[in-house]
Order: sequence, then C-alpha cells, then structure tokens
Amino acid sequence: MESFNLDMKNVTLIKGVPNFQVEEYNDQTYIDEKSELNVYIGIDNVLISFSKNDIVSIIQNDTVGFALDKNKMVCGIIVSGMLEHEKKILEDALK
Repeated sequence: MESFNLDMKNVTLIKGVPNFQVEEYNDQTYIDEKSELNVYIGIDNVLISFSKNDIVSIIQNDTVGFALDKNKMVCGIIVSGMLEHEKKILEDALK
C-alpha cells in the first residue's frame, strides 16, 4: 500500500452515478481477469486502482467516485471520508 495525492487540476469531476454496459457479460456469472490491483491510502480517502492509465475524470456519487481513463473505462474507485479505524481495517485486511 502506498500513500497518494491525486492532482485534481487535470481531472474533470462529474456529479452523478455511472451507467455500466454489461450485456456482453450476461452469459457468465464470474470473470477472472488477471491484472494488478493497487490500493493507495490518503488522509481521508482510499484509491483502489486497477489500471496504470491516468485518471481524466471522476464520476462522484456522495463518498464513492469512479475514476475513468481517456477511453471512459473505469480505472479505479475512490472512497472519501474514511475514518482512521476504517482505514486501519482495510490496511489489516490487505496484509
């Protein structure tokens, strides 16, 4: 786990709820995709990143943000407003 500081000056913030297209996945109940997952813990937020692509926009819904890359693919999830004990639970679970 690493700490992070998301530079928001080049990121577009969109208030709302993402709309996911999932028709092509309806035939399977589970998809095992091999990729790297990184968890970055900030002062009061956590970024779960599953892509090395740069974040260009975030669709923010209350305390959960869906980070999108330039192709409008979800490349991470940001949870804000986390308390210290919540971050500690996450850290312990990832050890």
